[in-house]
Amino acid sequence: MTCRRHTTLLIVNYLIINLKKVNPRIVLASMFLLCFILPTIAQEIPVNVKAEKLHYVEETGQIVASGSVEVRFKETTIMADFLCMDSATNIVTAEGKVRVFAAEYKTSASYLCYDANDKTSTFSNFKGQASPAKISGQLFLTADQLKDFKSKMIGQAGTATTCDYSSPHYFIAADKVEYYPNDKVIGHSVTLYLAKMPVLWVPYMYYDLSKEKRRNWEFGHNKVEGYFIKSSWGYPYGILYLDAMSVKGTGYGVENPYTLLGLGAGTYYLYHLDEQDTGISDWVTRVQHRKKLDQWTDLELNHSYTSTYMIPSGRREQTGFGLNLGYKNQSQWNLKVNTLSDRQVATEKYGLQFDQYDKKITTNYYANYDFSTQAPNWIRASQRLYHRRPLWSDKVTLTTKVNYYNSVAAAGQPGDERVEPEIVLAGKEDWGSWSILSNWYYDLDKDTYTGDSSWQYLEKQPELSVTLNKYDLKLFNLQPSFSFGRYHEVKYVPLLVGNRDFTADRYSASLNATRSLNLILGTQADLRASVDQRLYSPGDQMYVYQESVALNTMLGGFFKNKINYQKSLTDGNSPFFFDAVGTKYHNISESLTLYYLNNVNWTTTGGFNWQTDKWFDVMSNLRIVPNNQLIWNLNTGWDIENRRYKDLVNGLSFSPYSFLMMSVATTSDLNVGGVKSGSAIYDLVFLEKQPNQLKVRFNQVYDSAARQFQIRDILLVKDLHCWELKYRYSAYRREFSVVFTLKAMPGEPFGFDPGRGFYYQGFDNEFNKYNQEQIIRRY
Repeated sequence: MTCRRHTTLLIVNYLIINLKKVNPRIVLASMFLLCFILPTIAQEIPVNVKAEKLHYVEETGQIVASGSVEVRFKETTIMADFLCMDSATNIVTAEGKVRVFAAEYKTSASYLCYDANDKTSTFSNFKGQASPAKISGQLFLTADQLKDFKSKMIGQAGTATTCDYSSPHYFIAADKVEYYPNDKVIGHSVTLYLAKMPVLWVPYMYYDLSKEKRRNWEFGHNKVEGYFIKSSWGYPYGILYLDAMSVKGTGYGVENPYTLLGLGAGTYYLYHLDEQDTGISDWVTRVQHRKKLDQWTDLELNHSYTSTYMIPSGRREQTGFGLNLGYKNQSQWNLKVNTLSDRQVATEKYGLQFDQYDKKITTNYYANYDFSTQAPNWIRASQRLYHRRPLWSDKVTLTTKVNYYNSVAAAGQPGDERVEPEIVLAGKEDWGSWSILSNWYYDLDKDTYTGDSSWQYLEKQPELSVTLNKYDLKLFNLQPSFSFGRYHEVKYVPLLVGNRDFTADRYSASLNATRSLNLILGTQADLRASVDQRLYSPGDQMYVYQESVALNTMLGGFFKNKINYQKSLTDGNSPFFFDAVGTKYHNISESLTLYYLNNVNWTTTGGFNWQTDKWFDVMSNLRIVPNNQLIWNLNTGWDIENRRYKDLVNGLSFSPYSFLMMSVATTSDLNVGGVKSGSAIYDLVFLEKQPNQLKVRFNQVYDSAARQFQIRDILLVKDLHCWELKYRYSAYRREFSVVFTLKAMPGEPFGFDPGRGFYYQGFDNEFNKYNQEQIIRRY
């Protein structure tokens, strides 16, 4: 018998009146997540019912369907051998081969009961599969009994696996599971099975769905702690740490979030260990507290106390405090205060930082004060103030900087104390730009500290600069600039075996001419010439002439050439040392390139310096890329002055097939012959894209003593269906690691590493992390 909504008004009325809210929700079990929810259907929806037999009992108000029962509403379909809808109790039951199909999941059970009054569902002999957001692939689950209480779900005797075999390679079993949607999962008496063999049991497991995934156990050995078992367990209030170490003893601690009513919230960490080998009591505490004072102001406080051993050597004895107060509105400011007391090296450090941004006004202040609490009781202090703001218009800005330093080598001794202020007033006008710069150097310690007698500096008191806009004179562009300044220069003079202190005025005028020309054969010429005239108050004069020519040629799609010629001449004399920097040079250089598309590129460079009367090294680089499988690069040269070859650097990357790739790099001495250094990396894939494929990577380094390549690291990645095995061996570090990764959770593998033992945490980018040191620490 078949009955549909549009033909059986009795059934439609019953479904709409008494079952207005159909809410099938299903609890599933997983390694950490043993449940998921069917979508809530919370509106009047058309329902179609099909069955071989359909009967309405008017006395009891029950609708009974049997034989290939099929109920469809929206995108959900329920199939069963027997279905009963009771209008008096608002309870729907389904028995036999119960199956539920929806877009996100499909499940089966021997019994289903839905109570429309309290919106709870009960399943017996539940089996299902789903694709939760935090799982890669599908999750296969079972439960002897499952109850959905809307706000939470409880499953009895559940299992979970990501292996789709009928006899899975692994699965997790739990006697009882509590699931709180988007909050947490709690498991009781949890056992891990490999095939059908139990390998690990824990009495209680807590998994927080709203925060980062947490490690549970780590096993291993190191020199400081000996053999250890370290565990970190989630519980409703945070994380509990329990460690057993053969050398150090037993350690324990907690890491919990907290709230202080209206005083903010934060996280605290506490760890304690009584070292059985040394008798020292270790404590590690950290507190991070945050409070939003108003909609624009945030306060953050940090405190840490550490008294513990370091791995692999020494101890750490420190106390730190930090305050961060920030304000963000139309204007912004931020205040940071930090202190650190390092008892191990007997030092104290204090820091203050203030930043303010108000429209176009910027202010920054930094201060640091460090000192030693033991002889020789040194002190180091520094401060910096920076302020920038527009003045009567946005085109005129004032910038001030002040740097302060004070360094005392030992208590009772005079310190090296100085302050260096600077003021810059700059503007942009329609005709050009201008600036006034003044800076000072003050030796505050005077003659009490003589160690700064060799300090060199330059003061501008002040310097006025004016640069006019470029004038297009058709033949060339001309840009003049002028400057006047009073300069105080303290500079070391070898003949005096000390500093020379000199002050004078300088007048300077410059003319800078530029021109670009398009020549024949695809050549562009960039021409530049400038003349500087400098007059000094003692009567000295100096003229600087500079010229440069750059020729860039591109011809025929296979030829490129660059020629750069530069020359600078001076006449007269400057009484300042800084004036002579960069005023005398004369050289030419050329870069010639032959190329074909992106497949071949051969570049040769060289040149001559008339100032030093020496040739530049002739360097040649050849790059060949015939296809996507091969890249070959060669680089060498000839030292003309010393008449010897430069080292040949050879790099080759070859990937003839998708399952094979290798790259080799060597450096060879062409003068005496032989390889100086080298490395090679090989990547191979066996049974590519097959369920049991094997990836192999190993690298070699060149041993110059043995004159041969030797294997340094080996990495194997084996596909084990629902698992992945990674084995890494480092001949250089004499260590190995074995890691098993569940494909469904690739970011949380576990394995063994000599530096940290067995672990359960991220192992990302392992192919490129051959030399990363990782050690378990509780601080």
